[in-house]
Amino acid sequence: MKILVVGSGISGLTLAYWLDYYGYDVTLIEQVARYQPVGAITTLIGDGLCVAEKMGIVKTLKQQSY
Repeated sequence: MKILVVGSGISGLTLAYWLDYYGYDVTLIEQVARYQPVGAITTLIGDGLCVAEKMGIVKTLKQQSY
């Protein structure tokens, strides 16, 4: 099944990851021409941390953290 995910914020990226993981044909689109740093710090706790653990990206996130 082909699925189009519109928006590459954290929710869109996570949705696309899991849909791909379960075998769907995912296309992710975003209107922004390029990403720019915004200077915001994100705290990863609770459910978000549990999802990151299931995705196997916690080590990488820790390496990239401040």
